[in-house]
Amino acid sequence: MALSQVLWSLGQNKPLDTASLLSERELEDVLQDNISLLNPDWLVIGRQVATPNGKYLDLLCIDRDADLVVVELKRDLTPREVTAQVIEYASYMAEKQPEEIAQIYLSYTQHYLSSSTTLDTAYQNKFGVPLDEESVNQKVKMVIVAAKMDDGTEHIIQYLRQTYNVDINILFFQIFRHGEDRLLSRVWVNIPHTGYVGVGLVSGEMIQASHAVLSVDGEPVPMKSLALKGTYFYEENNPELAEYVVPVRWIKTVPINQAVKETGFFGNQNTVCRPTSGKWQFTIHRLKSLWNIH
Repeated sequence: MALSQVLWSLGQNKPLDTASLLSERELEDVLQDNISLLNPDWLVIGRQVATPNGKYLDLLCIDRDADLVVVELKRDLTPREVTAQVIEYASYMAEKQPEEIAQIYLSYTQHYLSSSTTLDTAYQNKFGVPLDEESVNQKVKMVIVAAKMDDGTEHIIQYLRQTYNVDINILFFQIFRHGEDRLLSRVWVNIPHTGYVGVGLVSGEMIQASHAVLSVDGEPVPMKSLALKGTYFYEENNPELAEYVVPVRWIKTVPINQAVKETGFFGNQNTVCRPTSGKWQFTIHRLKSLWNIH
């Protein structure tokens, strides 16, 4: 399905510019304080956690199921070695006993939060239920957070998930500039009156539709030469009237006949919006569950 998207500033009456990527340290700071950007059901319990190989995993979380989540941050293209690295980290974390995990959390809070809160208290405050020691660390999940990914890494991750049921994922982000602010972007796609058919990440700068080049069977083809289902205002000589497109790297897509639409889902007729309502949070949580997105 063709998708045209512009992140537009109504106040400035112009599209938002892409910004330079965050450093890994900046991204780590943001996610430590706002881990719900990745998953609202995660609690950060460690940062720069030492491993036996002398390296440090970026963020360690625990989820509602009391499973550990290893989060590895990569600012630029993720080479294939990152997959092996995050699996290695997960193998070390899988060996951790509840008392060792509790100590990791105490060290984290003392060093980064200047607090002495226990893991039991933090878990109870986050999820509203006591932490059952017997359920702690039954499974380790892995997430790579990156701006983009090479094809080799993508194939490896898909193979591990589909063939061996390894719980490993990649989450993508893109940075846009809005005045002095920088915005993290992910994309959820909804067809009006039909439902949600995909989630993806904006992976590059916008470009006028008349200048866009798409990859078809591995070959570059000008977008305007393709017989598309949608109608686009190319307006090659009039940029103000032209439509613009942005590249999107799809995380999950489904056919239209499998579109997801349920009572309570957020819906909006605009191409792009930045929703803050409770319906949007419900929609995200539900789609993540249905599509197995972490």
